[in-house]
Amino acid sequence: MKVLHIFLGLWMLVCLSCSGFLDEVDQDKFIPSTTDHYASVLLEEFNKEPGIMPDVAFMTDEIQELESSFASSSYRNSMLPIYTWQRDIERTFENEQVGNNTSWGRLYRNIAIVNYVIEQIDDATGTEAERDYVKGEAYFIRAYCYFSLTNLYAEPYRSAAGAEVTMGVPLRTDIGVVPTYDRAMLSDNYRQIEEDLGEAIRLIGNSGLEKSIYHPTVAACRLLLSRVQLFQKKYDDVITTATGVMEVTGLKKLTAGSASQPFITKANPEVLYSFGGNSNSAGVFGTTIQRFGFETHQELLGRFPENDLRKSLFFMPITDKSNYTGYFTRKMEAGYSSLAWINFRAAEAWLNRAEAYACRGRIGEAQADIRALMENRYSTLEGVTIPSEQQALIRFIRDERFKEFCFEEHFRWFDLRRMEEDERPEIVHICSDVDESDKKVGKNTYRLLKNDPNYTLSVPEQEKANNPFIYDYERFDKMPE
Repeated sequence: MKVLHIFLGLWMLVCLSCSGFLDEVDQDKFIPSTTDHYASVLLEEFNKEPGIMPDVAFMTDEIQELESSFASSSYRNSMLPIYTWQRDIERTFENEQVGNNTSWGRLYRNIAIVNYVIEQIDDATGTEAERDYVKGEAYFIRAYCYFSLTNLYAEPYRSAAGAEVTMGVPLRTDIGVVPTYDRAMLSDNYRQIEEDLGEAIRLIGNSGLEKSIYHPTVAACRLLLSRVQLFQKKYDDVITTATGVMEVTGLKKLTAGSASQPFITKANPEVLYSFGGNSNSAGVFGTTIQRFGFETHQELLGRFPENDLRKSLFFMPITDKSNYTGYFTRKMEAGYSSLAWINFRAAEAWLNRAEAYACRGRIGEAQADIRALMENRYSTLEGVTIPSEQQALIRFIRDERFKEFCFEEHFRWFDLRRMEEDERPEIVHICSDVDESDKKVGKNTYRLLKNDPNYTLSVPEQEKANNPFIYDYERFDKMPE
């Protein structure tokens, strides 16, 4: 795996720009030796790099083609293979190669770096508290990377028994270099993710250190752990872990005047951790998708009743020259001086625990959790009925989750994947043909089926060229209806 080669030139790239204190060994080599060095490596590589496949949203029911006219562009053309769930998302309809499938390499690069940090940090100069914190942060990053990889490039987790015989993603926890590598079992991936998060919680907790919002806290580690447990249907564990987050965090109450500024800001006490480049690196935000012919899906907008304050806070209407009004997300601040595009928020703990309670049949407790969230999101709950029938309640909670976390991270795509096939919606995307004057001349309909194999991405072409024997999940060509 090429990304497992720790070339010293990489240290120059990821460290030199954010710190001037790396000792130069020779003309082209830097060797980290202090806890500050290793902390800088993690911050620069993981926290400041562009978001990990933010274009995942183009495969979901969050986005549709812009109803009005739009200008064709190379960006739109590059998004169409993802938007229409093609077998090969790295090739446009004109067979031009595009960089739509880079997450595999970037995530394994992160893993290679944190493996190096984990192996070397114990010998770094610095306090024991700093060594513990940096090592804990490295374990957290590795867990997040493997969780992302398994939910992009492996089949969804269905059961403990099924995970034992389902191919996951290659698992590396050291800095050794191997010429070829195989997929691990999905159960091994999730076992490693949980072990890493356990170490992150222990080490960050032992350090006693509290850093900026760009570094994980114990609460952020527990929040991710509760998500991982939810994906494995470990509902009792979810309840315990999410409760630990809820005990040290809270929810922000929205008001009618909240729409004057984005919801996800540094001032929002719900934000526990922010990472993954700035939000401008995700093309689904603001007017970026408008310029390239996409907008917020009308069905998503229709899920917000009038008394749900999130609609006016999360979305902005823009009327174009043809008098068409489309809606575009504006949930967060943009720019490296504020927040990144991935933000761990306390609201997820309430939703994770509510769903776990509902799946365990603890209806009253599930209703209480979802009501607590809604009381902070709705102007009034008058006329709102929270279901008491178990399956209806689970659907209700997941719908609130969709609304709460639309256009954030990979929430919707990962949640669609973990649904049972009979619960998943079929997703329909319209893709128009345009002539040389950018006039729409015909519409094509593409459909992602409930049990579609294209819910799993293929290993990137370059990676398969490096390791031609790696097992790859089969995807199918998508033709317009």
